[in-house]
Amino acid sequence: MLKQLLPRTILLEIAKNLDNPQALIIVGSRRTGKTSLLYLIRDLLIQKKKVQSKNILYYDLENEIIRQDFQVKNFDLIAKNLLAKTSAKKKSFVLLDEIQYLDNPAGLLKYLNDHYGQLKFIVSGSSSLKIKEKFSDSMVGRKKVFQLHPLSFKEFLEFKEKQEYLKLLPKVDLTNLKISCFELLPSSKQEIQRLFLELLTYGGYPEVVLAPGELEKKEILSEIYTSYLQKDINYLFDIDNVEKFNKLAQLFSSQIGSLVNFSELANTLGSARATIDRYSFLQENTFLLEFLKPFSSNLRKELTKMPKVFFEDTGLRNRIVNNFSQDELRPDIGVLAENFIYSELKKSYNLPLYFWRTKSKSEIDFVLKLPEELLPIEVKYQDLKMPKIPLGLKSFIEEYQPPKILIITKDLFAKKKFSKNTLVYWLPIYTIFG
Repeated sequence: MLKQLLPRTILLEIAKNLDNPQALIIVGSRRTGKTSLLYLIRDLLIQKKKVQSKNILYYDLENEIIRQDFQVKNFDLIAKNLLAKTSAKKKSFVLLDEIQYLDNPAGLLKYLNDHYGQLKFIVSGSSSLKIKEKFSDSMVGRKKVFQLHPLSFKEFLEFKEKQEYLKLLPKVDLTNLKISCFELLPSSKQEIQRLFLELLTYGGYPEVVLAPGELEKKEILSEIYTSYLQKDINYLFDIDNVEKFNKLAQLFSSQIGSLVNFSELANTLGSARATIDRYSFLQENTFLLEFLKPFSSNLRKELTKMPKVFFEDTGLRNRIVNNFSQDELRPDIGVLAENFIYSELKKSYNLPLYFWRTKSKSEIDFVLKLPEELLPIEVKYQDLKMPKIPLGLKSFIEEYQPPKILIITKDLFAKKKFSKNTLVYWLPIYTIFG
């Protein structure tokens, strides 16, 4: 049993689906806390749903001996053995960790879901690509997928036992942006900024956040990355050149928030474009990084099909470039802040997200596509004394007339009308949390 189980925001969403007949699939990178989440679900079932502990079965499929029992082609035999361990007349929950190691998980879950309704499956997996490969259309309507990310800033504060700061910060809902003026005492502001910088430097992997010292944090991040290369990449995908795969990750880590030219990367690494495309695809689908596509409604004015690259976790990115400086003057602090905002937007809002760039080089960091409008977001992690609207945002306003604009700053809060139809907010970066 795990020593310390701290709550995750996603648990509330999963709890809403415990009574439906679908298999619940939790995906996410290694060490984001999927195993802990399964134990939290187990505790929730016992405490809230009054399920007896003997009717909750947990199996780690990374263990080859355990995995063999679920590789048997006679699915009825597997079900018979599961039911023998539970009260067969009552609904039972089967928690399967690292399901991507099974040869035919979709076939197993589909059959047991259709023929043994008293068994509810909740499974986890570390590779979205393997999940997609192995969970074909045969599972349509029979599964619901959740993605577990590294900790958001809100979860980070909870893990650090600094929840009191959440009460001092405004609740920011970007789908309905209305914020009154707020102030913080100098001591509170200084501590919040220190905590934010720690998250930016070491990232949000739970083990890293809970580690007591900087050396331990660095060692865990090194272990996570080594495990990623060995288990997710080398074992699952049989990469022929792990060194070149790693060098590509290093190149991506040096250009977060920048446009990606895959042909140039192929030339730099001396590899075929098809190889770079495959390695990039694998890195995205094993939760190392993501590519953000450009927004465009006017192809004659708006520039490129090239995406921008962002990492799932800034701590792991800093491990790859071997830079753990917490100096706010470090040269990449701006793009780290931009990466943080990208991550928070993905964690908090299940909405289309883009960046914007024109042929005349007007650019906006993010465009969040809300149901009724576009919300342009620019990240300016600087000591701004007065509110100022960047030229890129002015160009976007002229083109799209958005009702609201968000400029994310290091510390400045302000709001004012830019035009008759557009209200501009300047918000400190530590207020944008899930």
